[in-house]
Amino acid sequence: MLSRQTNRYVLFSIITLVAILLIAESVLRVGGISPRVDNPFFMLIRVFEYPDYFQKDQSLFWRLRPNIKEGTEFLVPGSYRTNSLGLRGDDASLSVDNSRTRIACFGNSCTFGWRLQEEETYEQQLERKLNAQVGATGFKVFNCGVPGYSTFQGLRMLREFLPILKPQIVTVCYGWNDHWAAGFDIEDKDQRTAPQWVLNAQNLLSKSYLYRSVKYLLLAKYEKTKQYQFDRKSVRYRVSLDDFAVNLSDIIAFCRSNGVEPVLLTTPVGDADPGVINAMESYHERYNQTVRRIAGELIVPLVDAATLFLDHPEYYDNPKADFIHYNAKGAERIASALAETIESRR
Repeated sequence: MLSRQTNRYVLFSIITLVAILLIAESVLRVGGISPRVDNPFFMLIRVFEYPDYFQKDQSLFWRLRPNIKEGTEFLVPGSYRTNSLGLRGDDASLSVDNSRTRIACFGNSCTFGWRLQEEETYEQQLERKLNAQVGATGFKVFNCGVPGYSTFQGLRMLREFLPILKPQIVTVCYGWNDHWAAGFDIEDKDQRTAPQWVLNAQNLLSKSYLYRSVKYLLLAKYEKTKQYQFDRKSVRYRVSLDDFAVNLSDIIAFCRSNGVEPVLLTTPVGDADPGVINAMESYHERYNQTVRRIAGELIVPLVDAATLFLDHPEYYDNPKADFIHYNAKGAERIASALAETIESRR
């Protein structure tokens, strides 16, 4: 049996350790210290290690945290709220209303509305345009965009959310992340994640700044370091061109098997170097061509945003800095094209 003095020593040591940890946690929080090291390779990309916005998930790899009120840590200043389902927007219109036509827009950060205020996203603009045309509130549009998602994740998310949202129309806009370099050269379909209970523990621990700091410092020391290059001959991509086509076909089949009409979109690219078609733009066009081919073969409505954006630099604020994400004018153009397509199908 331990002596009273030993017990006191152990208790004092525990209290001291806890005090040190609490002080370290407080200093990191107050000081805003973040030793995060960016790595553009999937499964290590630090943008998805922002626990204030994302949580790890065994099936989807990551998902937006539910019930985010507002935040500006890595997104531009503005209201980036999520509802109880972890979708951008509020809970007010999640209840199923059979009197309204429900549209669910699935996609990546462009669909989510990166750098856009909530009312500027093409979902919000689409809803306003459609309801203005019918003179009522006959449409509800859900923003199912998640930054970083590929068609592999999009298909899994669709299977999860379709029974919940019960849309009549689903729009699909992926591409950029599909041909992004794969972390450790492991494609999305071959990625293996820890059991969900382990990920839940990590999600809980990630609320601690001290945990984050230690984790990021260790990653910076031991993880594989590479520089992203558009070297299409050697880099393995998250979703190959063939798998991209298969995923799109499976998305369409799943929609139709549930009585939902799919609509495909191509993804435009800002002209970072006018008059020059670089390797990235050329390869990205192959994915857009696949979207067009699948739409034609399976007779699916197509909004060819990539073509609509040609010779329209006003749809981007600074394509040299960001050639992926368009501005509110670009979102409005997509919303108009979607509204025309949806109205023509009625």
